[in-house]
Amino acid sequence: GGGPGWGGPGGHGPGGGGGGPRGGGSGCHGPGGGGPECFGPGGGGGHGPGWGGNGGGGSGDHGSEGKDPESKPGKKLEAKGGGEGDIWDDGVFDGVRKVHVGQYLSGVSFIKIEYNKGSKVIIGDGHGKESMLELETFELDYPSEYITALKGKYDKLHQEKGGSMTYVTTLIFVTNKRTSRPYGLDAGTSFEIKEEGQKIVGFHGKAGDYIHQIGVYVVPITN
Repeated sequence: GGGPGWGGPGGHGPGGGGGGPRGGGSGCHGPGGGGPECFGPGGGGGHGPGWGGNGGGGSGDHGSEGKDPESKPGKKLEAKGGGEGDIWDDGVFDGVRKVHVGQYLSGVSFIKIEYNKGSKVIIGDGHGKESMLELETFELDYPSEYITALKGKYDKLHQEKGGSMTYVTTLIFVTNKRTSRPYGLDAGTSFEIKEEGQKIVGFHGKAGDYIHQIGVYVVPITN
C-alpha cells in the first residue's frame, strides 16, 4: 500500500493498494479501488495520494502496468489508404524487430510485426489474410537499427461485383541504415509516413482480406 488518499462521499483513509484500506468515493471497491464510479490517474493499488468522489485509486501502479517506464505514449500518425475493412491497432512498443509481409493479386494482403518490449520479443497479431504466396520478412538489426519512415502506395480497384475498394499495394521500410526493397505491387498513389527525429515503434490500420490502410506510432529517437 502507498501514501495517503482522500475521498469524496466515501470519506478519506490511507490510500493505495493491496488489500488494505484505500481512499476513494462511495463507488469504489476492489483492490486499489476500481468500482464503477472510480477513476483517477493510475487507478489501481496506488503509491501516491489519491482522491475520491469521482476519483479513488492513486497515481500508482495497476497491476504490472501503471507507471511502467516502458509504457511511454507514442504519437499516432495518421494512416494512409482506404476506409474499408476492420480497424487493427498493435499499440506502442520499444522497437521493431521484424516485419512479415504477404501479398496477393491486388496488393499487400497480410502484415505481422515482431516487436521488442523490455527484454521480451512480442509477436503481434497477423492482420489481413495470408495468401498462397509465401510471406516475406524484413528483419532489422535491433536495437541499433530502427524504422524512421514507412513508404508505400495504395490504389483504388474496381470490384467484380461493382463498386471499388482501396488497397495498400506497396510497402517500403526506411531505417537509419538502409531502405528495404518494395513489398507488394508497384501501382497506385505514393505515400510516406514519418516525423523528423522520431522512430516507428508500432503500427495500426484497417484490414479485411487485404490491408486497406496503414499508419504508425512514433517516439523520439534516443541514443
